[in-house]
Amino acid sequence: MSKTSKKKQIQHLKEQRMMERSNMRAERSAKKTMYHPIASSWAASGIECEAPLSGTDDFVVALASDDADPVPIFAAINSTLTNTRRRQLDFVAFVSRDCAPKLKALVRNHILSYPDDSHLPKAMRRAAVRVSVCVGLDAQLRQRPAMRALAMLANSTRVKRKELLSSYNFAAFYLPHVLQARRVLYMDTDVIVRGDVHELAQMNLDAKPAAAVEDCTQVLRKYIDFPLADAYRAAAYRRVQAVTGDCAIGRGDGPRPATCEPLPRSMPANDTCVFNRGVLLLNGEIWRRERMAERIERLVVDFVHSKGALFRAGVSQPPFLLALANHYFKLGQEWNVRGLGRDAIGEPEWLNIAGAMRASYPKYARAEKVLTDHMAAVARLRNAKRSSLLLKKAAYARTTGGPAVVPKSVNPYARGDHYPYVCPNAAAAKILHFNGEVKPWRMSDSTVAHATPAEGALCFWTDLGGNATRPPPNPNRRHVEAEDAECANNDIRKCLRSCAREWHKYVDDLGLSHERRAE
Repeated sequence: MSKTSKKKQIQHLKEQRMMERSNMRAERSAKKTMYHPIASSWAASGIECEAPLSGTDDFVVALASDDADPVPIFAAINSTLTNTRRRQLDFVAFVSRDCAPKLKALVRNHILSYPDDSHLPKAMRRAAVRVSVCVGLDAQLRQRPAMRALAMLANSTRVKRKELLSSYNFAAFYLPHVLQARRVLYMDTDVIVRGDVHELAQMNLDAKPAAAVEDCTQVLRKYIDFPLADAYRAAAYRRVQAVTGDCAIGRGDGPRPATCEPLPRSMPANDTCVFNRGVLLLNGEIWRRERMAERIERLVVDFVHSKGALFRAGVSQPPFLLALANHYFKLGQEWNVRGLGRDAIGEPEWLNIAGAMRASYPKYARAEKVLTDHMAAVARLRNAKRSSLLLKKAAYARTTGGPAVVPKSVNPYARGDHYPYVCPNAAAAKILHFNGEVKPWRMSDSTVAHATPAEGALCFWTDLGGNATRPPPNPNRRHVEAEDAECANNDIRKCLRSCAREWHKYVDDLGLSHERRAE
């Protein structure tokens, strides 16, 4: 037997033993309590809000963050309010106690103090707004058994990024239990809203518990160990089937109480497309009735019980994907245009994106060569700047006794196949999502205004679909700026600029930019 074959055989035996141990843990889970219903009174105490939470709201926009900086939340609120035609719009922000007073001040000074526009025609008036700033949600979440179990992984080597264990990463799943609104739009705080959320308030969700944007650049098997997930599902099925009394399956004398553990759904295919929870439209009554939060919690407990082996990437995203796969309403791609916090993209991935753009937007083919050439030019500029910086760092390291060579991985453009990340369909976006490492509020005014910004994603602001994607410009709304004026004469290079510039529109005129806040 060759050395290669022997190594493969040893590796196969190791994997087989690991799977056997995992199956034994899954079998033991069938005998444990892995399901904990959420009582209707759970959120009644512990959460403090500046304005009382109404139980009769039709549509609420909700955000949650444990960051002390209030400006990202303010930018999300201001952009949403700026671009809607709704006459009444309610926001709820769940924040830390450090952030709350600062966010309240921003809302009071820049949103609630908006000049009276009652003399204007209805179509030109700003929506009446109520913003509730709430604290204490994190403490409420930590009361849940699943969140207490998750804390046991704080020292686990399987969870590399410990911030993923924060209860705020799970806040979206509990909002229908905190807010009794018919519909809740949850957004991460790194978004800018360019479309009209009134469309989401009125959208028919086909009786689904939630709506999200499908992303077929990734599939479920990236996030989930499917053989192990199937073993835990089988254990849950046996556990529910074995229950007697009021919670017994098929008792024949009425429905089972809401406190009974539901049967797990069938497993989705491992090549099912993922969907991102950064923009999540929650159908409140159906979400509660189908006990979606409890289903997600059950998977979280399974994850902890598997000693972190059940999920391959992330902590809150995999159970969300597994619980809702094939059971959510698919929003249009324009409602979550993602990845705008990325800095670079490999050539193979870019070619895939370009191919998809050619298939979806006939007008893109005319722009592709100029766009690609400009991306390469920006890459060369960034590479030169970063190479110079790396050389300086290496020289400094030698003088201080540190490592003399800085790895190339620090500079992605030094590897030769990387470009700046470009979002080709930004003009069609109704929500821009800056997920990634390069956040717009950490970028200076001068960087985002530059034709070839030194960092961050670039957005292509040509409407490739030929459709109006925004409400008509309203001269009495602040921060609305037509992109077409800056793409005059079909100069593609002038249509390509920093995505973060759009974010800065909603804070810079108020004196909240990066440079002024840093002082």
